[in-house]
Formats: sequence, C-alpha cells, structure tokens
Amino acid sequence: MKIYILLSLGLLFFCFSTPKPYKKAKKQHWMYVKDSLLMSAYEMSNGEYNAYLKDLKSQNQLTAYKIAMPDTNVWANDPKLKFNQPFVKFYFQHPGYSDYPLVGVTHQQAIAYCDWLTQKTNKDPKRVFKKVWVRLPTQAEWKYAAGAGNPNRNYPWQGEFLRNSKGMFLANYKTIGDENLAVDSNGNVVVSKCKTIVKTTIDHKTDTTYYNYHDCASGYGSFITVRLKSYFPNELGLYNMAGNVSELLADNKQYIGGDWSSIAYYLKLNTPTRTLNKSLSTVGFRYVIEVLEF
Repeated sequence: MKIYILLSLGLLFFCFSTPKPYKKAKKQHWMYVKDSLLMSAYEMSNGEYNAYLKDLKSQNQLTAYKIAMPDTNVWANDPKLKFNQPFVKFYFQHPGYSDYPLVGVTHQQAIAYCDWLTQKTNKDPKRVFKKVWVRLPTQAEWKYAAGAGNPNRNYPWQGEFLRNSKGMFLANYKTIGDENLAVDSNGNVVVSKCKTIVKTTIDHKTDTTYYNYHDCASGYGSFITVRLKSYFPNELGLYNMAGNVSELLADNKQYIGGDWSSIAYYLKLNTPTRTLNKSLSTVGFRYVIEVLEF
C-alpha cells in the first residue's frame, strides 16, 4: 500500500511539474528535445518572418527593417531554376507562400530574428515560461534533435531508405540515384550525369525505349520548397529536418540538412556542414528555445 502511494505521488509530481509547461509549449509548435531545450517544429516561414518585419516597421525601427529584409533575388541568381522570376516577385510576399520556408537570409539576419523573438516572448504576459533564450541550434543540438536522440541514425527517420513502404518519399530533395554520383579530385561528392528514359511512339504505341544522359546540375527535374507541414515528422514532432531547406547553425555560419535541390547525400545526419558565404534560395533556419526560468 505504501509503495502504491509513493508511486502515485511520484507520478503526480512528474505530471504536474516540469512536463506541464512543455505540453503547453506544443500549442506554439515548440517541441521538447531534452533537458530544458525545445525546438520549433517547423522551419522559419515566410509568414512568421513577415510578422517580424511588420513589427519592426510599426516600432519605427526602419534601419533594422531594411537590414532584416531577405534577398529575394536569390531565386533569379539560382542557375538550377529555369522559370525563376515569379519566385523573385511572389515567393516571400504572396500570402500563398506564407507557410513555406523562408530563404534568402544571412546568418546575422537569422540571429537578429532570434534576438527579437527572445525579447518578444519574455515580455508576453501569457508566456508559457518565465524566461527563455531563442537562438540558432548548435551542430550537436541539431543532430540530436534530427535523430530524435539516436546518434546512430543516417536520417531523421528510422531505416536506411528514402521512401516508406508505400513508395512515398520521406523528404524534399533532388531525387537522383547513387549511380549519378562521383568523387572529384578534391574528394568532394559531385553529381556526374543523370540518366533518363526516352520513349518514341508511333501511332500511339511505344516503338523504342532508350536511355539518354544529361547534366544533373542543369536543374532538370528540380522542384522548389514545399509547405512546412509536408512529409512526416520524426518522433520529436519535427518536420523536414532533412530536405526542403538547409538550416543555419550557431556554429560559425554553418548549415546542414540538405535542401530541395540537393542530392540525397546531404540528407544524411553525419554529412559535413557547409559554410554560408551569401544568402541562397536553398538555406533557411529554425530556432531552438532554451528555458532559463520556469
């Protein structure tokens, strides 16, 4: 009887102490990772970032507003896209893309957003936590979250395949096979040639079928980003930790995770990070929330 009471008290303490705020945080799409760390379930969206710009403008912080503006010309500068002008004009501003991931930002712009959100959150009278620090994740934090705490995973999902049992892709990336990859003289993995099936028809019937090769880097078959809540989340409730857009880290302008135009090699969690020297149409960010005071 005493054991039962002690166990019951222990469960009550567990349910009504620390986990409770974390459960409330899910309403803000903040997912518990470990210890006092949470992470946004989604990549930073155009809609969220536009709200940030609107707030800066309403506070008459015009200099900060100009500095914070993303570079929409990244779409025009991307040789992988054949029809890019509509994205330059509409991708960031049009309401139809509000729930798509933000791109075209620098490392410093991402940090500035996190600083703004930290202040805004800590001043909110309805805040879940007394004090938080919103920031970019470290590489170790990002990998832990992406692998749902499993250091031996190749991808954010279980298994070694890029499709599930129903044949559905598990991430938004450039879907070409390993046969199209090569290693250059510097030891970097590069795309060689893509193979495509070409069919000729006579009187609506297939006459011949043959294989044709083209340069994969030309953008053949490329897509762009997809909505934030696309594909399946991992066990922590995090969406698109691989593919869609690569994500900036706190570590010296590094980014990781693969993107809509990258090959599957970059989706792997143990793939080396890359350095962001300029804003790109393939790189965005997602923040973590470190709870300082409950």
